[in-house]
Amino acid sequence: MSEKTLHAGTAFLMSVPNATYDAIIVDAFDPIRPEHELFESPFFELAAKAQRPGAVMCIQVSAIRY
Repeated sequence: MSEKTLHAGTAFLMSVPNATYDAIIVDAFDPIRPEHELFESPFFELAAKAQRPGAVMCIQVSAIRY
């Protein structure tokens, strides 16, 4: 079975070498404040760099208005 690792947030992604993950799963939520890090470009840029070629990113949000 392949290894699965759970980490959280932009701070972690800053320390990850490029092309590390086959998949990134984001369990987002309705934002309490619009400036939350999971809804900003730097988070997605770091996530993209952390993914290997052909990797996938899955994002769950609970309200379509965000």
